[in-house]
Amino acid sequence: KHCSVCKKVLVEQEVVPALDHAWDEGKVTTPATCTQKGVMTYTCTRCGDTETETIDATGHTIVIDAAVAPTCTETGLTEGKHCSSCGEVFVAQEVLQTIPHNYVNGVCTMCGKRDENYATEGLVFTLSDDGTYYSVTDYTGFAKEVYIPSIHQGLPVMSIGRGAFSGHEGLTSITIPDSVTSIGNHAFYYCTSLTSVTIGNGVTSIGSYAFSSCSKLTSITIPDSVTSIGEEAFRACKSLTSITIPDKVTSIGERAFYYCSGLTSITIPDSVTSIGDQAFYNCESLTSVTIGDGVTSIGERAFYGCESLTSVTIGDGVTSIGDYAFYGCESLTSITIPDSVTSIGRSAFSRCAGLTSVTIGDGVTSIGDTAFYNCENLTSVTIGNGVASIGSSAFEDCSNLTSITIPDSVTSIGSSAFRYCSGLTSVTIGDGVTYIMEYAFRYCSGLTSVTIGNSVTHIEIYAFEDCKSLTSIIIPDSVIYIGENTFEDCINLTSVTIGDSVTFIGSSAFEDCPIESATMPTSAIDSIPQDNLKTVVLTSGTSIGSRAFSGCSGLTSVTIPDSVTSIGSRAFSGCSGLTSVT
Repeated sequence: KHCSVCKKVLVEQEVVPALDHAWDEGKVTTPATCTQKGVMTYTCTRCGDTETETIDATGHTIVIDAAVAPTCTETGLTEGKHCSSCGEVFVAQEVLQTIPHNYVNGVCTMCGKRDENYATEGLVFTLSDDGTYYSVTDYTGFAKEVYIPSIHQGLPVMSIGRGAFSGHEGLTSITIPDSVTSIGNHAFYYCTSLTSVTIGNGVTSIGSYAFSSCSKLTSITIPDSVTSIGEEAFRACKSLTSITIPDKVTSIGERAFYYCSGLTSITIPDSVTSIGDQAFYNCESLTSVTIGDGVTSIGERAFYGCESLTSVTIGDGVTSIGDYAFYGCESLTSITIPDSVTSIGRSAFSRCAGLTSVTIGDGVTSIGDTAFYNCENLTSVTIGNGVASIGSSAFEDCSNLTSITIPDSVTSIGSSAFRYCSGLTSVTIGDGVTYIMEYAFRYCSGLTSVTIGNSVTHIEIYAFEDCKSLTSIIIPDSVIYIGENTFEDCINLTSVTIGDSVTFIGSSAFEDCPIESATMPTSAIDSIPQDNLKTVVLTSGTSIGSRAFSGCSGLTSVTIPDSVTSIGSRAFSGCSGLTSVT
């Protein structure tokens, strides 16, 4: 202590000795290696001073590099040594070359590789005319597994000839090398025990009947090199469940997969331009089909009888759907026909019992005869604006179809086009239609509303016969011809309007129709049943014939136009209820 004014020391200070350093546990600042010493640094926790000490080198950690035995496909290595810490090699490993394949019956027992020169005993080779390659043309052996060599007598084996293995029922497996470019017609026809086929990557074409009736064949991989699949190539391969069609294939021949009853799905790539007639005929297990945009035509009966088919996607390149193309595909529920399609063939979707919805693109110009015949569950149809003709019986017996609008583009409705559509309640016929053919709407017992376009000129015989729910009909001025029995047995038809242009009405056109109100020209009087007639409006004509309405006791009102110049004798005789004549 001291005085801050006079500086007098009141209590003198004494010297206290310095404390020792308090060193921490230390930190390795330079790690030791196999050959170099390291450094440990310590720091005083009081003052921050440091000091160091040396760490001894660790020395090498020697590990063994195990030897690797060579195989017929991979090189090997000798045993070696190295330090696991620094990586220094003490004994270098040396590469051991591959060992030869150990072929037994043409197959290496170690890796499974085929001997390209091995040929199953019994193969018959034929030299080409130009002497540059060999073909396998016959097989006289009895082996179940057959291997075709890539090379025979120094030349490549490039083809399997017509019927080379045909009828070899004991054959179970065939391996075709990459050197082969073509598989000939009937090459493996009726090899009924064949279960495994390996096709090399050089094959470009599979001939007609090549694997036809190979009934135990379950799967096959067609290499990307293939461009064409011949007629009946896989016909009646009943055990075949899946197949991939490569992107280079341009055509699928007629009946190529005919009666492949085990096939469940198929994707047809964009490269394919045509699907041959009956290509997938009666593939009864097939559930889905995708048709690429490259396909332009679907052949006749292409998917006929594919009863399990539920899904079909039609590519935008298809222009025609052949006759009976999807006939009897009873599990198919809906179909959209793209605008690219111009024609739907005869019976194309006939008897597709599960079909409920159809959309027809604007590119379609014709709907073939019986195209949707007996699609009994069809409820909705959209007809595109490009359709010009609806074929005979096109929608006959579609008993659940409730309404239909026929666009103005349609010019003709074929005979029986909608016959037996008992659920149909409403029909609108566009202004483009000129002919309604015979039986067109016959037996449409639920039909209550019909609108006939202003271009119709002919309504043929029996066109609306037995439409029991129809109560009224307006026949436009464009109509000149009404055929025999056209509206016969329309037992609830009470109101009829007939245009002034009619020149012919066939016998029994309105037979058994309880018509109460008729608007018509005088020329139509004799065609209208008069038992229930109450109101008549005559719109044109010059004369009313003798006894024209004689005995119409229920007739109450008649309107006669200015054009009428003569009324025949007894024209209204016995019309006891007539109260108004204008």
